[in-house]
Amino acid sequence: MGTTLADGPFLGGEIYSLADAAATPYVNRLLMLGIFDPFLKNCPRVLEWFDRVRARDSFEYAITRWYSEDDADRFAPSESGSADKIKAILSK
Repeated sequence: MGTTLADGPFLGGEIYSLADAAATPYVNRLLMLGIFDPFLKNCPRVLEWFDRVRARDSFEYAITRWYSEDDADRFAPSESGSADKIKAILSK
């Protein structure tokens, strides 16, 4: 994604496209699982892209509006410590 985003603010270039819509839930899931930073800390273009995506009115409507408390529980980092294990692996 970082390489592609060198050519424009969105994955398809200058405008938000189906490519951005397809990638958004996956990047958002990293945030929900508590592993956003370890995966993306060295990806400034992706971080900037996600900021642009979240700033769009459609993000609230398409993503966060439908996110319930049950979803928060279901997608929260598990107590098994898997998020910490992932962070440790990615820090190597």
